[in-house]
Amino acid sequence: TNALTQLAIRYNDSSVLENHHSALAFDLFYNPIHQCNLLEGMEKEQAKYVRRAIIKAILGTDMVHHFALKGEYESTLATKFASLNQLHSSNGAAHSPNSGHIGGFTDPILQHQGSGRKIIPSITATNRRMSGSSENGTNSKRASATSINNTNLSTPLKRSIVSEITFTEKERLLWISLLLHTADISNPAKPFALSKQWSDYVTQEFFHQGDIEKNESLPISMNCDRSISYDDEIALNFSDFIVTPLFITLAKSLPKLKAVVKILQENRNIWNETLVNRLTSNSSTDPTSNVNDEQLNKWKDRLDKSKEIFASVSLDE
Repeated sequence: TNALTQLAIRYNDSSVLENHHSALAFDLFYNPIHQCNLLEGMEKEQAKYVRRAIIKAILGTDMVHHFALKGEYESTLATKFASLNQLHSSNGAAHSPNSGHIGGFTDPILQHQGSGRKIIPSITATNRRMSGSSENGTNSKRASATSINNTNLSTPLKRSIVSEITFTEKERLLWISLLLHTADISNPAKPFALSKQWSDYVTQEFFHQGDIEKNESLPISMNCDRSISYDDEIALNFSDFIVTPLFITLAKSLPKLKAVVKILQENRNIWNETLVNRLTSNSSTDPTSNVNDEQLNKWKDRLDKSKEIFASVSLDE
């Protein structure tokens, strides 16, 4: 936005690329030339809901919303998902690989695959639930909420879940946004060879941006100055302050994410070793300097702190 590009001006410096991506997506949908309108065939109200969900999810990938999304999840959905996990665990279903449950969620595709049962509600039925209308079309006075419909719990317990644990439209949209944002920042949790490859691409992009900003006498953005930034530090900072706290928070509600968190920890250890080797190598060329010793101590403290954070979830379960 510092360069006042056409896109920055068009979107008033607010989530510029995200707004552009969202607008472009719907331009493709609605332009009959492309013949790819995913909303075609939906009822009007549901199409409006899907459009709203897509826009909110895309705009939510702007990093400026990261901490707000995480905080809102912790204050609302986390409690409900924890309750679901507890109920499923008491029924012996939470951690069964073939139960159709992902953490505290029921995956109807997994649970009923091959059963021949109709497990996906029709668009009309889904729309009625979204709008808060009953099956006969009359308006419901209750707030729109989604109940847990596809669980293999006993009937009395299922009734209890449906009556006590529901999700409002706002919570559903929050969950959609958070999942897309989590996927968007998930590179540090991929197998290291792949993660390193994409990390290199990102670092190159950062440095290229910094070069342009420097040439145009603009302030150089964080991590974009190739003369003072290092790929290992960029990777560790992104993992420690952004990715790891979110993944661990989600893993407490979605136990199967612990396998991903374990990869995240392994990758952090590799990046830490890379950083230590670089600092140690620099120290050997200038024995009189104590700067690298101070940095080594700082990163050792960071490593110890990260171990405590990862220990907050049982990764070997």
